[in-house]
Amino acid sequence: MMAAERNAQLFDLETKAKIKFHSMSEDIQFWKWISLKTLALVTPTAVYRWSFGDTSEPVKIFERHTNMSECQIINLRASSDEKWMVLVGIFTQVGNLVKVETTSEHGKTKKHAVDILTMILL
Repeated sequence: MMAAERNAQLFDLETKAKIKFHSMSEDIQFWKWISLKTLALVTPTAVYRWSFGDTSEPVKIFERHTNMSECQIINLRASSDEKWMVLVGIFTQVGNLVKVETTSEHGKTKKHAVDILTMILL
């Protein structure tokens, strides 16, 4: 996978052939493989799932919580059935490093964000 701002491309490294291309409406801030054939793409406002086993475009899974707007995204994890996801970000607030997680259940709009760790920066 190669991402440059708004463009995402999937390549077959053995044949050096481009498999898929998609231009997102927002910049891609983070991406991660969540299964052998599924890529998660994170933009400033949402998380998308993109499967390369078919011809589909990325599908929005959930919108990012507003308190994550200033976060640097550092991880995204999904359950094996991809029904649950957690998006992890960090930001600084008054000299402290704060870690924020947003969890989402696929198909449900309810989500929450929780400040779970604060460390003093020296």
